[in-house]
Amino acid sequence: MAAAGLLFAAACYGLVRNLTPQSISERNILYNYDMSVGSSYEVRLVENELYPEGVLGEDRVYARSLIDRLVIDFTAEYSGNQEALVRGNYSVVVIVEGYQTSGDSRKIIYEKSFPFAENITLNGEGGRVTITERVALDINEYKIFADRADQILNAKPGREARVVFSGAFVAETDHGEIKEPFTYSILLPLSSDLFTITKQNPIKKTDLIAENREIAMQKAPVSFILPGLALLAALAAIAFLGFFVRQPTAEELYRSSFKKILRKHGSRMVRLEGPSGAPADMRLAVADLDSLIKIADELQKPVCYALNEEGLPAAGLLYVPDGQRDYLLCLKK
Repeated sequence: MAAAGLLFAAACYGLVRNLTPQSISERNILYNYDMSVGSSYEVRLVENELYPEGVLGEDRVYARSLIDRLVIDFTAEYSGNQEALVRGNYSVVVIVEGYQTSGDSRKIIYEKSFPFAENITLNGEGGRVTITERVALDINEYKIFADRADQILNAKPGREARVVFSGAFVAETDHGEIKEPFTYSILLPLSSDLFTITKQNPIKKTDLIAENREIAMQKAPVSFILPGLALLAALAAIAFLGFFVRQPTAEELYRSSFKKILRKHGSRMVRLEGPSGAPADMRLAVADLDSLIKIADELQKPVCYALNEEGLPAAGLLYVPDGQRDYLLCLKK
């Protein structure tokens, strides 16, 4: 009955689960875009015998005395996968700084900006806009300013020039406004006559606008077959057992109890041909089986019994003999 009940509960759970509407979450991409920012440069030289070609490319060591102009080409691009109103604005400025370092900290002593392009706006087409800006810098101009600052301070702090290309892209899409700011810089040392130029790594970014939506799942009819069959089997088992199962009779309980005693204590029990022959006044009744087992252990005697025609203890008795006296337990009430 317990197993049939569990099967019934499991079948009901399976049917309810299959009947309950279920859905899965799916991410739907509405709009995606890419942004990139970078630069390239070349150093143009005054006429000299060492470099007759007059130009040096990137990642070289440069002599300040030979430099005529530093030419930098900045580029920034925004591209979306759908039509959108896109605009870009940008500025280019050179920032000369004097600073002092202590350990990992850096404190700015002075700072001056030299703007080249300020708040320039471009409108794109087809969801795309590209910014290109070329600047030609006279590095010696910034060194002269830094030298004057040293004279005023009567000190020689560290000094450098940063060429900063900054701005933002704004896209008006059908799914909301996107704003992507950017800042890109190139570092020019101003303290040594031989120096290298440090360029920031290119900026690349990809992002998107998405929404999560719930999609209803349709259960196939075959998914109801197994829990349905299990439910029918459980109901049939419960009906069958409910009709045929009954409570055991007193005789069946007695027989079951004796078999249980044999399984548990059979090793210390002895079957005799006949029941106890002790006189009635030498028989002592024991209240329960545990007490009889304790007496047998104390006397180091077996628990004895004799079987009747039905294979059960004669008169329902178990006993422990002790010379002229017997200790008896009546199993049959």
